[in-house]
Amino acid sequence: MNIVFGDEPRTLTQALRRPDGPRWYDAACLEMGHHWRHGTWHLCEAPPDAVILDGRWVLVMKRNADGSIE
Repeated sequence: MNIVFGDEPRTLTQALRRPDGPRWYDAACLEMGHHWRHGTWHLCEAPPDAVILDGRWVLVMKRNADGSIE
């Protein structure tokens, strides 16, 4: 698969629909697992008066110094 700079998906849905979607899925699961284990994120009921902040995935391919995908 030939992937060029700037070819990162903008949403997780876009990432999962790509030919390399399984790799994005694995990376997302790994990231969420780290948050669960370290207690930095958990799912809970919001109080009725809570202000809910939106969040989103920032999807970037890790690259080696020569530009190849890590």
